[in-house]
Amino acid sequence: MARLCVLCPVCRHARRAQAGVAYTIVRNLEGYICPFCRAYGRVYGKKAHED
Repeated sequence: MARLCVLCPVCRHARRAQAGVAYTIVRNLEGYICPFCRAYGRVYGKKAHED
């Protein structure tokens, strides 16, 4: 499941840019809505928006 977060265009943009609308959305909603972002956090040990 974490692989889908790695490939997700919104999460990818948030990780690269570290600013903007995508970053804000991922940072504020990742743990509540997206199971892929939660899996990313468990597998990689950092949140989906962190570089």
